[in-house]
Amino acid sequence: MIRRDRNHPSIIAWGFGDGFESIDLRAKLLLDDLQGSEKSMDSRLTYYISLSLDDVHNSGIVDIAGVRLGNSDIKSFTASLQKWKLSHPINR
Repeated sequence: MIRRDRNHPSIIAWGFGDGFESIDLRAKLLLDDLQGSEKSMDSRLTYYISLSLDDVHNSGIVDIAGVRLGNSDIKSFTASLQKWKLSHPINR
């Protein structure tokens, strides 16, 4: 797909998954492999969407990491988000 569509102007990033359980070691190995393959074919950004805010190890592999929010309660989500923000400082 990357070889086929890499010159298409509407593609701004390549997605590696949406809503998979990314805290497993196998997910890290998969993301490492996908990132290496993609960067060897195209220089666009990469992303994936995790099911968990506890995924602090894999978000640095891709350019953009997202989290599927689901239906968690707001207090639990706020606490998890604060924890995530502390483990992902902004580089300025």
